[in-house]
Amino acid sequence: MLIRPAIDADRAAIAALHIRSWSCSYRGMLPDAYLDGPMAADLHAKWTKRRFSTALWAWVAEDNGSLRGFVCIEGGRPALIDNVHVDPDHRSKGLGLRLMNTAIEDACARGHGHLYLAVLSANTRAKAFYTRMGGRVIAEQEDEVFGQPVRSFRIEWGGPSNA
Repeated sequence: MLIRPAIDADRAAIAALHIRSWSCSYRGMLPDAYLDGPMAADLHAKWTKRRFSTALWAWVAEDNGSLRGFVCIEGGRPALIDNVHVDPDHRSKGLGLRLMNTAIEDACARGHGHLYLAVLSANTRAKAFYTRMGGRVIAEQEDEVFGQPVRSFRIEWGGPSNA
């Protein structure tokens, strides 16, 4: 499995994987009407508009030319880990851990030693993964995903108390 920086030409494959991951992972967390309806168009539009730069970058996991996972970071203070997704058929094999470690190491090398993400409160599997990786749950909050109201946890790495 090759972990490499994403390029703009990867955006369509990233969107397809993102759609597949949400379709499998977010049942019961987001309304089925959204997952079966506008979700694909929303995610496709999101990735079509994005351009990788020093302010937005991603790492992808590729196997024989097929995308198996990705992590995307928006630089800032703190930096946002915007998305982490692994193809449902390739989960629980250490790929998410490799992607996250690569992304965190890279963000620190770019001067972003304080990172955070939001994970749906109902996504207990992901929350457990992030806390096993040393992320600290900072707060639970009302949030929104493409207009869908949700509750989420803010999880952080680095920063004042564990930099």
